[in-house]
Amino acid sequence: MDIRYALIGALVLPCSAAAIEPRVALSLGYTFGAGSNLGQNLSLGLGGATNLPPHEPWRDDLRGSFGAFGDVRVSFDGAYRIGVGALGAVEVGGNCGAYLSSGGELGLAILHGGRLGLHVGAEGVLGPLQARTFGAIRPPGAAARDVAPLRLNPERSTRPAGVTVAGALALGTQLLCTMDGRPLRAPDGSIVVPEATGDPTRWLESAIAEHSAVGAFVDLASRLHALGAPDALVGRALHAAAEEAGHAVMAYLRAGTRRIAPLALPHRPVLNRRSELVRIAHEALFDGVINEAASAEEVAARRDATRDDAEARQLDVVVLEERTHVRLNEDVYRWARRELRAA
Repeated sequence: MDIRYALIGALVLPCSAAAIEPRVALSLGYTFGAGSNLGQNLSLGLGGATNLPPHEPWRDDLRGSFGAFGDVRVSFDGAYRIGVGALGAVEVGGNCGAYLSSGGELGLAILHGGRLGLHVGAEGVLGPLQARTFGAIRPPGAAARDVAPLRLNPERSTRPAGVTVAGALALGTQLLCTMDGRPLRAPDGSIVVPEATGDPTRWLESAIAEHSAVGAFVDLASRLHALGAPDALVGRALHAAAEEAGHAVMAYLRAGTRRIAPLALPHRPVLNRRSELVRIAHEALFDGVINEAASAEEVAARRDATRDDAEARQLDVVVLEERTHVRLNEDVYRWARRELRAA
């Protein structure tokens, strides 16, 4: 596997089955009221957070989420600050499309010198962009107790905590798509799924996603053929579409689906060969390699947890075929990259 996405996959796969969406960020911040020079006010922070949004990944409705955060900040003059706690947020969009989140943080702050305080903050996330503002509320009399043995520097440990404003690029599963099968995308990048009526179960969610994957592989085969890709690669994409159709039918039957609307392939015009190759490579990497690998691991966990032998056999077939789709997308990615280098 290409090391460029193997590292990303290592971050995603352990969290996929639990529906946790982690993000990690290295942020630059400025603390108002922290001191009189720039070294005291500027700081770097390494932190992370997890969200637990119970929703289908292609939905765009409003929803609440909760999770935890933790970060360590070091100012340019050496003072530190540690914060841990819980967060709550309101979110729009999903990790398969545009993502917007706004929420609050509440927890414990450990300030330079070992002083404790109440961490209070707010954050906003727009796709990979993260902005936070936070500060520490110290209990009454904290200044008088600043002679604690953990104090490292009298000047730094007695200065005001201040309010920090920080921004960063956040890496996490919110940048990726994690749904069953490779998603079919519209020209604007949004996920295209069929309308289906049935009991709102995990099986129906899986069926809708697998149905979308049928169109995704048919669309991929059509674009590969238009770009002159090898016939073997085009044929494998069409074979993957047939396998996804089998997954969708099985899931629809288990979901007790009452109505399924046809899935129309969106028209995605080809602007030029290079832009089309870039799009194919990007989707093969994120929608195909990383997403389908995560999907296979999640289905494998469901297979191992079920006590229904027939269901376990069906899910075992899905796992094996999804893993072959990962290898197909790896080959599509490599082919597109070779074509781009030759262009």
